[in-house]
Amino acid sequence: MYLVGAFLIALMLRMIPSIKYGLPYGFDIYEFVSRVLVLNDGGNVSLPHGPLFYYLQLMILKAFGYDIFMKILTFIEPLVFTFFILPSYFVSKQFETEDNKPVYTLLYLAATNLLVHQIGGVVIPEGLGILFYGLSILFTMKALTRGWRWMFPAMLSGLLTAMSHHLSAFQLILFFSSLFLSYLYYYLKDERTSSLLRMLILVFTTMLLLLASSASVWSLAGEEENMLRLILKMAFEKPVLLLPIATAIILLPVVTVGIAGFVKKYGKFTFAKTFTCILLVSVVTPVVLTVVFHPEALPTILWFTIPVSLGFLPFTIHGLIQYCKKSSLYDALFFLAPLMIFMVEASFILSLEGYRVLIHRIPTFITYFSAPLAGYGLSCFSSGLKNMEKEYLAGMIVAYFMLSLAFTSYPKPEFAYGIRESISYSELKLARDAYYYSVLFNSRIDTDTRLGAILMFVSHRNASWVGNLTAWFSPSNSWLVNVSVTGKPYPVENDVLIVLSDAMREAYGGRVVNLITKPSGPLGQEAVDYLNNSPDIDRLEDVQNGALYMFSPWKKLNRSDAEQHGDG
Repeated sequence: MYLVGAFLIALMLRMIPSIKYGLPYGFDIYEFVSRVLVLNDGGNVSLPHGPLFYYLQLMILKAFGYDIFMKILTFIEPLVFTFFILPSYFVSKQFETEDNKPVYTLLYLAATNLLVHQIGGVVIPEGLGILFYGLSILFTMKALTRGWRWMFPAMLSGLLTAMSHHLSAFQLILFFSSLFLSYLYYYLKDERTSSLLRMLILVFTTMLLLLASSASVWSLAGEEENMLRLILKMAFEKPVLLLPIATAIILLPVVTVGIAGFVKKYGKFTFAKTFTCILLVSVVTPVVLTVVFHPEALPTILWFTIPVSLGFLPFTIHGLIQYCKKSSLYDALFFLAPLMIFMVEASFILSLEGYRVLIHRIPTFITYFSAPLAGYGLSCFSSGLKNMEKEYLAGMIVAYFMLSLAFTSYPKPEFAYGIRESISYSELKLARDAYYYSVLFNSRIDTDTRLGAILMFVSHRNASWVGNLTAWFSPSNSWLVNVSVTGKPYPVENDVLIVLSDAMREAYGGRVVNLITKPSGPLGQEAVDYLNNSPDIDRLEDVQNGALYMFSPWKKLNRSDAEQHGDG
């Protein structure tokens, strides 16, 4: 009964945007329009994430058409994606300790904001990739604890991960690499058994197969989107980093085994000490650094950091410590080794200035992987309470943190650097009418990447958009983008129709969304006043969330008609 209740909570939380907006929330229209629609028209296009995601969407599109396709993404997809939390839950059921309550893990998976956002609320390849990523982890754990034959379904799910999402596959490669290195060191140092040797061979084989399948899939991407090329470029752009990377690879198994052994022997780790350390390290320190160096980011830091740092991290660390204490060193390495390598990976990415944008994906994988530890930590914490008063107080505190994790699943633009992920019906109307006017006036359309993708979706890629839908590394050079960066408007070209949404305006906490390699900012009031007050610019249409502008379109149309009559 508890399991059904927790799963229903997960489903209802993921259905909130669908019920509120009636449209897909954060639906990655950019990926859909730039890849799936091209495939649907019989064209050739690079597939950077992996073909499985794109061809599943193509199959649904061909089977049901555009209108039903949108309804499926809105109302069916959250239900399907809710099941993606189950592999991590089944991992927690493998904990053979009497105080383990797997329902706590499911509750975390249901409510943790990063997971709700990436697995359920947003239609992206990462959701599908994380499903197979989780299954690979589950099957590998079963192979290590139940029998080596479970490595064969782990190999299959690894292949499906590579076919689904590039970063999921990369995280899985790191996962298997950390296990192989740590268990190899453990084999050489402590336990030279034939069963462990067989597992080492199987894990290494799985890692090689995953590398080969990932490299094959990534070759389908464009040169600038090929994950393997990107990783090598990241590494060799700063050769000085190769030495610490090599050092980390050598020291990782030694440090991992050493930490696991230390935790088992050291008996003074308490939840109170863990909570205090987390408060200082992950709340106080980031807030102080943000106030000093980037005060404008403080709302975002508080919005995401406090619920995760106080409601998830302390119980994760507590669960890891208790699991290390109560299980064998062999079992403890399964969680400790990947977490260590994920930390090294995060540090490496942060050291590369041009690639720091990738760091926002890493917490999702870490959260998903460590959710069983968080559930186990909460189980140990609750079982350690000895009287009703403590249980009541602790229950209220945990409930508060769970609710905060749930309520921060879908951030408003002011907590997401101005990016609005929801789509409104008025914006759909704006995009359709912009396409109509562009055909009428034979004009190009200037709008940002977010609304431009909607425009290309409703026009079936027929609109003449100034932006770019073919490469992440070739951002648009448009009036809106340039003005959002400089803050200063300049004359509008006479053959360009400008589509302006409230989601781009500074007054509404929005921003002009450009590609990741070229920053943009919000559209200030000066630019909006320029469009509204310029005598040569007509405001063609107003909707609830935006407007259409063009340089004297009616004069242009009348002039065109006059020329046609003159020719006649």
